[in-house]
Amino acid sequence: MAGPNAVFPKPYHQFAHDYRHLDRILANGELVRLDIGCDVDHYNGDVGRTVPVSGTFTRGQREVVDLLAEAYRAGLSEIRDGVPVDTIVQAALRRVAELAGSMETDLGKQAVAHLLSPDGGRYFFVHSQGLASSEGSFDILRRGMVVCWEPIFAVDGQGFYLEDMLLVTETGYELLTPNLPYTAAEIETFMARE
Repeated sequence: MAGPNAVFPKPYHQFAHDYRHLDRILANGELVRLDIGCDVDHYNGDVGRTVPVSGTFTRGQREVVDLLAEAYRAGLSEIRDGVPVDTIVQAALRRVAELAGSMETDLGKQAVAHLLSPDGGRYFFVHSQGLASSEGSFDILRRGMVVCWEPIFAVDGQGFYLEDMLLVTETGYELLTPNLPYTAAEIETFMARE
């Protein structure tokens, strides 16, 4: 889903309706929400990224995607057996606060202001993944769970999104969706490959 259709919660409308209401022509300067799943031996997979239609982010989009990647990695650092989900979200938002002074673009500054507002992490999810996609929520991570860490937010009518599948271990996690890009530069390089 691209442009305004990639702004949460609109992507979830597709669960209740067919895809026709989301048909539109992609435009340079817009972002695309790639939310990709698969089924293997009755189990569901889920992974996602935000990518530019043109293959190149604007300066502001680049800054926000990199901010999201930093926040995402801060959340990842908390994932292990026995950790409350809120700890993951709060670690991500603390990283946003740490980076607030480094934002140079209006879009980056708007992203920080939004994320640090009382409602800023509202759509930062950790959900279980298994026989169904997004099986549900829970309060505490447990060893052996397969989860998705999925922060989502919108700034200036643009949706930003990042998601991986993880196996929770006693001391951390195993990344089940490896070798995917995170930063704006990594995403642009990945998209430029033939």
